Amino acid sequence: MPAKSGSFNDMSTTLAAKRTALKALRAEVKELATKVKAEKTIAKTLAADARAARKVAREAKAAARAEKRVARIAALEAKLLAMKVGPVGVAAKRAARKPSPVTIVEVTA
Repeated sequence: MPAKSGSFNDMSTTLAAKRTALKALRAEVKELATKVKAEKTIAKTLAADARAARKVAREAKAAARAEKRVARIAALEAKLLAMKVGPVGVAAKRAARKPSPVTIVEVTA
């Protein structure tokens, strides 16, 4: 009788080769999963760093706004004080603001 094409020795060799290939694939999948996990960890760290940087920028912007607000209030208070002093005070304030010749005349009452 002629030998069958799917003899026992051929099947065991093929099965062993398939098992070896399957082990290699499993090892590759495990390695890729480890790489993906590491990349996700790195991405989370980068996202946390970006959030921290945005928070610092927001705080700096808020501090700058507060400084502007304080400066604006101080300027308004100075203007109010100059108006209370009278025309001489207003002229002196303008002289301090604009670099132009200003003559201040004292008014005697």
